[in-house]
Amino acid sequence: MDIDYVVPVGGSFRITATFDGVPLTTGIVNTSGTLTVPKNVVGVTEISVLVEALVFTGTKTIDVTTSCVDAEEITIVEVCVTSDSDAGKFIHNEYRWTDGVFVSPIHSEQVTFASGTTTPLVSRYNAITGLQGGGVIPADSATVSIISNKFGIDNYDVDPTSALFSYLRTNTLYNNTPSEIKTLLAAASVNNITPTGSTPTFQGDFTMPAAGQYLYLIWDYRERVNKQLCYSNPGAGGSAQDACCNCISCSETCTYYDVDNPTASPITYLYADCASGATVTAIIAAGVNTPICSRIEPFPLDKASGLVVTWLQCGCP
Repeated sequence: MDIDYVVPVGGSFRITATFDGVPLTTGIVNTSGTLTVPKNVVGVTEISVLVEALVFTGTKTIDVTTSCVDAEEITIVEVCVTSDSDAGKFIHNEYRWTDGVFVSPIHSEQVTFASGTTTPLVSRYNAITGLQGGGVIPADSATVSIISNKFGIDNYDVDPTSALFSYLRTNTLYNNTPSEIKTLLAAASVNNITPTGSTPTFQGDFTMPAAGQYLYLIWDYRERVNKQLCYSNPGAGGSAQDACCNCISCSETCTYYDVDNPTASPITYLYADCASGATVTAIIAAGVNTPICSRIEPFPLDKASGLVVTWLQCGCP
């Protein structure tokens, strides 16, 4: 919000604008100009302006003009990815945002899970464009809630150990094509949120970032099936016979793995914390390998990433 002021010749003045208890001032001025006040709290609707004449002679007139709030226009893109095995099922994807005492209306849409062999399989891609701070378009620093809600004819049960919510604010437009959605999911993986709650409602919250023309809200309901495969290292005296026929069953809760990234780029992968069993998202740098204990075999978000996971032993050292 801009406050334009025109000051007369032959005097010094100071203009102070206070919004949400925070004062902003021009300092001592003797020339005309503009004081810009960020309108960054939705629930506060008033601003006070104090004009002080510090040095002047005779009668002086100062013109002060306040403009309308200049809200930024952004586009929210809702993306829902699912598994073909759940094709035909229903769930409601929702989101809302809060800023202080202000609570937005909830945006709710029923999603029908798609069928097909496309990877990733997108069941919903929807764009909403509007001005920040009004309706369903969150303001900067607001708390945004991504929600899954089962009601009516919905018949999909969210598995919080498998499902992920995520978000990304960026100036990049990712179109609804397999390659661009794949890139989007990788870019947003640093913001993965494990849903909390219980049937019928699961939710994940984040703070609205301050920059970017597009805000992507992602509901990832894909199944994550992990299987322990027998492994044998011929270089260490192992053989195909060991892997095929001499497979040793592991009865321990956790297993010790070596996670190796032989590529030139970081890789995002998931594993299950030994103590809590919660899904953990981690990033391994290029050219790095690290041992890790996990309840499941670690796996990359991108199956084609090049991540190499090696079984080391049952139980953790």
